[in-house]
Amino acid sequence: MTHRSTWKRFERQVAKDQGVRRTPLSGSASGHTAADTLHKRIFSECKYRKQWQVWSLFEQVRTAASREGKIPCLYLKTKGKYGYLMCFHYEDFQRIVEEYDAKVQPINEDDSQ
Repeated sequence: MTHRSTWKRFERQVAKDQGVRRTPLSGSASGHTAADTLHKRIFSECKYRKQWQVWSLFEQVRTAASREGKIPCLYLKTKGKYGYLMCFHYEDFQRIVEEYDAKVQPINEDDSQ
């Protein structure tokens, strides 16, 4: 079992990274929000576990991306569900936003001529 101070520390780190504070008490019991941080537009739910299957999968993507000098991003889609999830490392967030803003076009073999 994870000690309370461990997952609280993680929530504080996420809140700090967002530029806000951690929600006091236990989410909705605080009277502020049910989210783990007090961000005005982002509903953050922080989960701290010993192991995640998606983390192992992401590590495989990171290794392959590193060989090509690219930013690793794992996309997860559930059959029959609308949309998909993007999974990337926090440290790559700024670079991903910059690439999105630049509207980088996909590699097209016809462009190499």
